[in-house]
Amino acid sequence: MSEPATGQRRFRPAVNDDTAFWWEGARQGELRIQECLSCGTLRHPPCPMCAVCNSRDRGWVLSSGRGVIHSWVVHHHPPVRGMKLPYVVVLVELPEGIRVIGNLLDGPDAAIAIGAAVDVDFAADAGDDMVLAQWRLA
Repeated sequence: MSEPATGQRRFRPAVNDDTAFWWEGARQGELRIQECLSCGTLRHPPCPMCAVCNSRDRGWVLSSGRGVIHSWVVHHHPPVRGMKLPYVVVLVELPEGIRVIGNLLDGPDAAIAIGAAVDVDFAADAGDDMVLAQWRLA
């Protein structure tokens, strides 16, 4: 399992008007997906305007927090501040039709496979009140 390196904190992701709902959801243990309020298109990563209808009206829907591994990689190098090498990064396809990226907490020795079921896991390891959506094999 990846653990923060001693004495180092992970980089903090940027929080802005487009992403605040995502980070607040993570703090509450919810996986939120941005939704266009005009045409209903779901999108990730969050952005200010819908690519389908050009609307700026946006909200969010709640995801089940379950998905399947679409792609994955074991990161060996270069070192990343606050992360113990090696660690696994997965691209997860959600049943809602979008893909999100995150760490797989099971570690590089887990039985990782394309199509493997995963569940979201919220971990407060970026420092302060930042909670990250990460993944575990189901």
